[in-house]
Amino acid sequence: MKRTKILVFVFVSTLFFSILLLSVAALPALAAPIPEDALRWRSYKTEDGKEGVMITQCTSEDPVWEFPAEIDGKPVLRLDTLHFLESDPAFSNTTIREIVIPEGVEEIYYAFPKYTALEKVTLPQSLKHIGLYSFYNCSALREINFPEGLEIIDQYAFADCKQLAKVSLPDSVTNLGQSAFCGCEALNELKLSAGVKQIPQYAFDECTSLTSVVIPEGVERIGTACFDSSVKTVTLPRSLAYVDMNGLSYSELEKVIYNGTQKEFEQIQSYNNQISQIQCPVEYTDGGIGGIDSSENGGFSEGEKNVLAPIIVAIVVIVLTAGGCVATFWLIKRKKAKNQ
Repeated sequence: MKRTKILVFVFVSTLFFSILLLSVAALPALAAPIPEDALRWRSYKTEDGKEGVMITQCTSEDPVWEFPAEIDGKPVLRLDTLHFLESDPAFSNTTIREIVIPEGVEEIYYAFPKYTALEKVTLPQSLKHIGLYSFYNCSALREINFPEGLEIIDQYAFADCKQLAKVSLPDSVTNLGQSAFCGCEALNELKLSAGVKQIPQYAFDECTSLTSVVIPEGVERIGTACFDSSVKTVTLPRSLAYVDMNGLSYSELEKVIYNGTQKEFEQIQSYNNQISQIQCPVEYTDGGIGGIDSSENGGFSEGEKNVLAPIIVAIVVIVLTAGGCVATFWLIKRKKAKNQ
């Protein structure tokens, strides 16, 4: 009996530890902060006088980079040019899959361009500035958060991130750079910041999956070709004052919604008066419909149709009357000739 109990105890204990080991083995490895000996850094001071360090190089071979929040007791404030593109213009990091940037970091500049295996980035709430080319051509990037408090997304910051499907910009963003998201072919869901006054040229050009755009109130200017020609519907704010060259010249455009009246819409300035040449219906908040519908009646607007309709009717009446007179004249003449 005693021997049986011992065997049962050994069996149960072995089973318990086997399950425990399997469970631990199944858990994903937790990322540890990058060790200091794999980093280079120097002292740095922000524009508002905050002192800390800037990380300028990382040589870790771990596929997950979790940057430290402090080095030598000083806060990490900026990540800047972690490799030497000048000496190696063909640089491409093909191993890093995930990056975690700690709280306290306020700026990223030219940090991760051409990290072609990078799939996920976690940004801190402290981040204020995503600088030039920071995530340029991160062609596998699928997921990224944009924290409240972010103010600047610079030129080409996310250009050619071909797998990035969703972008939601907080209203704290006030500066969006030229071509910031150009070439994001999978982008199909976009929320723009109400804090941006101008959508710059080519900002979302070549985003071929983006078919619907809502431009929030507060935006005053739309730049040259800032969206791709694949856009089918666009909502324009009442605050809009100027549309630059090809700002609304989209070959697939089916409908424009304007959050104002037709009179206000007609006061919007545009390059070469392109705003008046939109080739689709324009809906206004007062229920009116304008614009040029090229799919119907040879491309005349509603107003043009109202003017042309009576003219066309008059021309038809005149032609028919003249035709009738001519026919009557010839019939009378022919009858006279027959009687003679």
